[in-house]
Amino acid sequence: MAADIATAFNAVRMTFIELNLPVQTGSIESREIVAENNAPAPLTKEEWLEVVKIENPRTREILPWYMYLPDNPQRYIVTVKAILRPLQDETFVQLEYTLDAPELRRLGAVPSQYGPPTAVKMAMEKIWSTLTSRLKAMNVGAPRRRNADEETF
Repeated sequence: MAADIATAFNAVRMTFIELNLPVQTGSIESREIVAENNAPAPLTKEEWLEVVKIENPRTREILPWYMYLPDNPQRYIVTVKAILRPLQDETFVQLEYTLDAPELRRLGAVPSQYGPPTAVKMAMEKIWSTLTSRLKAMNVGAPRRRNADEETF
């Protein structure tokens, strides 16, 4: 995004808070922000039910009958991590989404940390849309996607 690291950090942090993702750790020096909450945050209950409707038929095709997404995902913990890197006069922002199931881990299961693809896509779109609006309000240009020929970190 066309912003220095301090401006980008503040915009991402405020976006997380606005989307019901309380910041757990983060500092400009570490160039990372970690936010966490019970699922379905940052999605609404209605958005989560849409995810369930799309993902459960796929899940039932490849997994045992007892593996499915519940209508109430409160026992899952969503973690969104933003990694910020200065890039010339801009800031590169990378988002990571993970899903944890502490209850299942306590029972000895090793749950996947990958969120349902539809949930990840919807969450990322919601975060980027909110961040774009915040940047516009701050008179900063909207974030853009990395081009295929640009290097990643």
